Amino acid sequence: MSTVAVVVPIYQARPSEIEQFSLRHSLAQLKPGRTVLFKPIVQALQAEPINVYGDGTQPRSFCYADDLIDGVMSLMDSDKDLTGPINIGNPGEVTMVELAEKKLRMTQFKSKLVFMPLLQDDPRSRQPDIAEAQSKLGCPPRYRWKTVCAKPSPTPAKHSIPTEAHHRNHTMELKSIDTLHRTKTGKTSDKWASYLTYYDELFAPLRHKPISLLEIGVQNGGSQETWAEYFKEAQLFVGCDIDPKCEALRYNDPRIKIIVGDANAAPAFQKITALSTSFDIVIDDGSHTSHDILRSFINYFPLLKPGGTFVIEDSCCLYMDGYGGGLLNEQSAYAFFKRLIDVVNFQFWRNDISINNYLRTYFDLRSTPQFILDGWIDSIEFRNSIITIKKAVTPTHDKLGERIIVGTDAQVQTWGGKLPGAVA
Repeated sequence: MSTVAVVVPIYQARPSEIEQFSLRHSLAQLKPGRTVLFKPIVQALQAEPINVYGDGTQPRSFCYADDLIDGVMSLMDSDKDLTGPINIGNPGEVTMVELAEKKLRMTQFKSKLVFMPLLQDDPRSRQPDIAEAQSKLGCPPRYRWKTVCAKPSPTPAKHSIPTEAHHRNHTMELKSIDTLHRTKTGKTSDKWASYLTYYDELFAPLRHKPISLLEIGVQNGGSQETWAEYFKEAQLFVGCDIDPKCEALRYNDPRIKIIVGDANAAPAFQKITALSTSFDIVIDDGSHTSHDILRSFINYFPLLKPGGTFVIEDSCCLYMDGYGGGLLNEQSAYAFFKRLIDVVNFQFWRNDISINNYLRTYFDLRSTPQFILDGWIDSIEFRNSIITIKKAVTPTHDKLGERIIVGTDAQVQTWGGKLPGAVA
């Protein structure tokens, strides 16, 4: 029987007044509010900045759930003449900035610490005096604060209670894509190391959502198992490969579907769209040839949901003549995606030339894909051997947004006494 593996604040308890606290460990159900332990975990797992208030040197004390249970149970079993209140907690202290840095190491993500103004009601110390509990109940805390940020101790608690067994999304058991790939068994998966850490950052906001993912090019099929293990709440994983041997790939996970055929030919495209016409993530790990990469982008980017992500792996091949690329080849897929940088910024040159004319190297004047003309491409990112294109939530070419100037004291740039955008 396992013990409760969560941490709780310090409480005061009297023999006649014991309050039951509801403890949950499912990240999907957390509503962290200002809780200093859960909120940083949620922020890190969602790749958000971690807020630290003040300079982060204010200390806090935390009590392991097992120690709290021991204390409460010992108090209930004690002599009825024992009066309170009696503090049940842990006097060990940790600063808030130490706690935030620990959360970053736990989650293995790259969230940044953001120092915020100190809250007015933020106490400088919350260290309990547990002398009464130690002398009268004989239950000093068994865990230090570093222990509560690790896995539960195998030592059984003094008072064990039943818990939900091995919840598949237990916060402390989440593994990164990098870890899942490096420790993988079963079907073979082939990824460069830099992809793994990048995917951890890129896909973290989607980890607990019911996504659909399409991967073009699955080879031995191992990556599908990795995605299924990482995206526990996903609804569908579709893999497509032109190699007939992929017909023999079998999975125990019913969410994984394999389509055999050329992803850009009508038969395979129809089979894929019969499974789903909208995806959150599309990964092109297919032939890596310039022609196929362009076709896959034109065919499958429209199937992305608003806000979706299109990833092209092994774009290094586009520097090679054998893949239809070349450093100075203006007709290659790499040259095309570089031009999309300008399309993202179309609002600043829209009066000079049309998008149709600007992309005429790749499309006839009247055949530029409509999603490009409508402004669905929100951003494009180039990394070593990876290109990532994000789909806009709403199509527009006016992407910069309004200019926001705050404050009233302009001593250097005064704009003639009138702030830009100010109402006359």
